Formats: sequence, structure tokens, C-alpha cells
Amino acid sequence: MSLLRVSLVAPLLILSACSMMSHRSSQAEAGAAPAAANPASAEATGEAATEKMASPSSAIAAPSAEAAPGPGSPIANDEMKITLKKEGEKSGEQTPPAVTHAKSANVSEGVPAIKALGWLKNGNRRFVRHALRNDGQSQKDVLRLASGQTPHSIILSCSDSRVPPEIVFDQKLGEIFVVRTAGPSLDPAVLATIEYAVAHLHPHLLVVMGHTQCGAIKAALSHDPDAGSPYLNGLVAAMRLRFQALAGKPISANQRDEGWANVAGVSEELISRSEIIRGAVGTGELKIQSALYDTGHGKVDFKED
Repeated sequence: MSLLRVSLVAPLLILSACSMMSHRSSQAEAGAAPAAANPASAEATGEAATEKMASPSSAIAAPSAEAAPGPGSPIANDEMKITLKKEGEKSGEQTPPAVTHAKSANVSEGVPAIKALGWLKNGNRRFVRHALRNDGQSQKDVLRLASGQTPHSIILSCSDSRVPPEIVFDQKLGEIFVVRTAGPSLDPAVLATIEYAVAHLHPHLLVVMGHTQCGAIKAALSHDPDAGSPYLNGLVAAMRLRFQALAGKPISANQRDEGWANVAGVSEELISRSEIIRGAVGTGELKIQSALYDTGHGKVDFKED
């Protein structure tokens, strides 16, 4: 009887075990069916995995699902912080974009003269160090300025091709209002141009910049009574008047002292000849700053008050 029971029970146990294994196999196939049924999803998953493997931030593989840490574990907390940081970087909430120099220059209330002067000094340092900016000259900047301009400074400088203010001060579109003449020098058109900028664009800084080795100054220092034309004679005659303080002194190296004297004379004439400029300087709305560019090394020196 005992042998009969064993012989009957053993097949039943084998059938039960086979049934359980078949049931588990069916569950596994049912769980894998959605992924296999959607090839596009499988390809997307493969591409995402490939990008993740190629990304420097995913050099360390994430734990498998079987060994996934619980919500309260240190690893899970670190992963949550990393995820939040990445999401913040994408949305811009955690790392707001820095305001570029080009954008900050264009403010309706105007840039204070001392700040504008600091920008010019810093720009010249970059120029001397060959570390120029790469912003402020894109198509977006062109479109941004299409409706108007608000330059932070006026630059009156010599027309010499070696002294372009936009380059030597490392300034970009819409940042400085430039007027260039030989010397520099003044005439009605130059005065009107600067008056327009002061009255309508409202910058608070006007830089009058000369430079060493200036051809116009060399012509004014010569004893030739004829510079070549009535216009040139007028330009040279005005410069000679500005050199009166240097009378009896030898010509300085690279005409540096004469360059400063010309800049000082032009600065004084701007105030004496223009009511608009004189009024703006008198109310403190405009500061006139003298400067001299050295053609030997590219540095701009500013006359301290």
C-alpha cells in the first residue's frame, strides 16, 4: 500500500511543478511583449542608451534595476540631486544666463561715465593682450539694434587707420558713437555730429583721443606755410594754436606731448564752441575725458582729473 501511494504522489508533484514553471514563463513573455512589439521604441531606447554611453556624465554605469537603492538611501538622494541640477540647467532656473557687455550697454537710463570709462579701459587691456571679446557682433545683435542705438560713450579720435576706436577699445555694435577727423580736429560738421549724440542719444562720456606719431601733428609742427590746400592750411593753423603752451620746447619723442596738447585744446574748444556740450558738462550729464593712443604698443593712456 505504501509503495502505491508513493507511485501515485510522485507524478502529481511533477505535474504541479511543470504547471508552475509554464505559468511563470507565460508571465515573463507577456511582460516582454510590449517592447518587442514596438521596433521604433526599441530603436529609440537603443539610441538613448548609445548617447548615454557616449556622454562624459555617464561614464559610471548606473546600478541595475535589481540592485536599485531605496528612496531614502544616500545613492538615491545623490541621483535625485544630479537629476534636479540637470533639469535646472536645461530650463535655466538654476543657472540664469549672464548679461553680456553688449546687452548691458544698451539701457534706457544711460551708463554712468565712470562705468563707461571702465569698459573702455578694460577693452583696451584686452586689445593689448590679444584677448578680444566674441560677443556683440552676431546677427541677433544686428536685429537687436535695428530699431535704435544707445551708445554708452562718444569717441572723438583721429582718422588714422592704425587707431580704430572700436578695435582698440574692443567695443561692438551699438556700444560707442565714433567721430573721426585728422588730429582730431573740429569743424561745424564735427560739432554738429557730437551735439546730436549728446542731445539725442544721451551718453554720459565723451572721449577725445589723439595718438603718437600723428601725421597731422607732424604737419603742424613743420615750418611749411602751405600744407597743400586751404582746408589743410586751416586744420594745421588750428593745431598750431593748441601747441602754444609748448613754445620754445623741443619736439617730444613720437610727438607725445604735442598729441596731449592737441587733445587738451580740442576738449576746451568743445565746451567753448558748443552750447549743448557746455550745458551737458555744466549739469554733470557729460564728462569729457582726454586720452592718447600709443601706436608703438597699442595702449591708451587716460589723463587723470
